[in-house]
Amino acid sequence: MELPKESIISRTDNGENVKIWEDPWLPKGSTRKPVTPRISCLLTRVNELIDPVTGEWDEQLICDNFWPEDAAEILRIPINVHMEDWPAWHFDPKGLFSVKSAYKVAVTRRDALTGRDGSTSGNVNGGGDEFKWHKIWQLKVPNKVKMFVWRLAHNSLPVRRNVANRGINIDTMCPVCRRFDEDCGHLFFKCKFAKLCWRLMNMEHIRAELVNCQSGVETINKIWGFDRHIQLKVIVFLWRWWSARNKVNEGETMQSANEICIFVCYFLMEVQKLERNAMKQTAVARYSWKPPPADIYKINSDGSFDPSSRSGGWGFVVRDSSGEVLAAGAGNITYAASSLQAEAIAVYKSILQAARLGMTRIILEMDATVLASALKSCCIDQSAIGGLVYQIRDIMCDDFSCRTVSVCNRSCNKVADCLAFYGAYVLSFDSEVFVNQVPDYVKDFVLGDLPNIV
Repeated sequence: MELPKESIISRTDNGENVKIWEDPWLPKGSTRKPVTPRISCLLTRVNELIDPVTGEWDEQLICDNFWPEDAAEILRIPINVHMEDWPAWHFDPKGLFSVKSAYKVAVTRRDALTGRDGSTSGNVNGGGDEFKWHKIWQLKVPNKVKMFVWRLAHNSLPVRRNVANRGINIDTMCPVCRRFDEDCGHLFFKCKFAKLCWRLMNMEHIRAELVNCQSGVETINKIWGFDRHIQLKVIVFLWRWWSARNKVNEGETMQSANEICIFVCYFLMEVQKLERNAMKQTAVARYSWKPPPADIYKINSDGSFDPSSRSGGWGFVVRDSSGEVLAAGAGNITYAASSLQAEAIAVYKSILQAARLGMTRIILEMDATVLASALKSCCIDQSAIGGLVYQIRDIMCDDFSCRTVSVCNRSCNKVADCLAFYGAYVLSFDSEVFVNQVPDYVKDFVLGDLPNIV
């Protein structure tokens, strides 16, 4: 079968088994190989690009032999010369194969060959600007409504035209009005019963703006431009109208337009009530940094990542049970691949320094849930930073007799966050600094943590 072979990427650690010009090892492009022409280059394997003394990339050698875009991509790959290279599934962030991801790859490949787009009804980026997917998950609505919005943006709702496009022989007539073919544009904005609901809710002018959108992404992008209360009202109505449509599709009686509109108003009132209660609870709850027990040192670490420049920084602070700063560090990451990689580098630098200082009992605290889980399991060992995570776990087992990994609220990690920002935007390329006292630029944050110690 060709599909899995074409979807494999070689994860590089010691680089001994990866061929520079033949194997797919760069996490970019369709071939995942260098675009730099080989010409007369004598380098053959990736381990030849690693400095044998430092165990790090030989930056000068790489920049001399590769085009800038390839050189930057290579230097962003974390390596561990004590680990062997291994194959991973390229189309999953964790590097793990799944039938679901393989199906998506197959569909994408098929659509590229046939000129079709089976994932959305238009450009997934909404015509150029990157679509703000995170805004869907930040909506103050139940998860089932968020999932509906996500599927609407992807044009993956099983409206009858979409079902027919997947090769199923089905009547494509709208089950509500029985007048035209049912796609998302017709169902939500052109069906005469839907238009009646828009008018009853005094949102005909909103419908008029949305009816000309050419894709689900464009529709949601347009909704993001409305005032927040209008956003919620539109989204809740679209979700409720979809529920009403499904009942008709299953042979049940259609709800009246008044019933649908009343439900929308009631639902919005409940959402607002929950929001008010959540705000009250947030006001009562105070998140603060907690000191470690006696004879244990707490390390707070954080990473900073700038997606526009693909650079970043790291920072950490070590404190004892009285809240006194015993060590701190910050550094610049010239070539950063992701925020998760920056977070992992911060942890790596922090435990190395703690081990050098002779600390053997530590609590490693961070606000990165995914990384914390990875340090306690093998969930992302096949990912691009799998080698680095494995190295961190190895150091923790070898150098610390007592080690705990915990997750904290972002407000409890302000000192490390500030240090990471300092590393990313103040320090020069790839430089780092270690101190054994409180740096001036984080004194206020450290002092802010002290009054909470009892």
